[in-house]
Amino acid sequence: MYQISAKSIITAQNGINIYRGATDGCIVSRVRAKGARIENPEEMGIKMDAPALISQELRKKRNRGVIYTGLSDPYNALEEEYQIMRECLKAIARFDFGIDITTRESLILRDRDILIDIASHTKCVIRVILPTLDEKKYSIIEGEEKDIQDVLKILEGFKDTGVDVILDIFPMLPHINADVSSLEKILELGKEYRVKAIDTHDFKTVLQSGMKEYFYQELKKRDKDTYFLYEEEGLKDSFLVDKSGEMGRFYVDFCRENGILFGSKDIQDYARKYENRTEGVQLTLFDLT
Repeated sequence: MYQISAKSIITAQNGINIYRGATDGCIVSRVRAKGARIENPEEMGIKMDAPALISQELRKKRNRGVIYTGLSDPYNALEEEYQIMRECLKAIARFDFGIDITTRESLILRDRDILIDIASHTKCVIRVILPTLDEKKYSIIEGEEKDIQDVLKILEGFKDTGVDVILDIFPMLPHINADVSSLEKILELGKEYRVKAIDTHDFKTVLQSGMKEYFYQELKKRDKDTYFLYEEEGLKDSFLVDKSGEMGRFYVDFCRENGILFGSKDIQDYARKYENRTEGVQLTLFDLT
């Protein structure tokens, strides 16, 4: 672990990266892309002064908006000890900004109180990464240390709380989870937990330079039979399911029938659009502290 010295923390697009490095064992890891410019993804970096920085910067903003988390999952092992994300959330709530968090860790339930409070004021989105409900396939994609039950705890913990939960089906990989049966199970789960949206990333997975090498290296370790199938097909750097085919039609029809937001662009537009839900409502504790 190393500390990152930063003069600012919020990007021009309202993104924040409190941590830097590979916070999970996902086989498709964006932090390993050469474009991410992370020299050693295995070593975790932390911005200890993130809460102070975010308070300073939110205070100066003329217009409220939705803050979103970046490449590294903010609810990693370091967060459990240092609680940097929790302190940042307090600042976001205090200045009445929205939040859009991507995670696969049930540690987020620790901050349930603040997130529900934010949702009562404005947009509060949690993108929960769930590529499959098959435990064997899940371990291939996410690594043996990850447990599907962690994701189910998040869905249960934020059900009917006002927090917008998005099920994020990523990555979608041939011979592993890119099939109608796998998709249907996740869609049914989303319906059961009344999620706001289900995102398939337009059924596309791209392996950038750095990501591709790691993907095939790990796949060979985790499932040699599947690796050999990929090898026979030429070790591609992208995978795309035909959206007009059976899977795409099933996804669209199911979401329409059940009032679930779908389509990556529409989901993104919704998640990042600020809403004022406080007009005529008395301020809460987080507004005053």
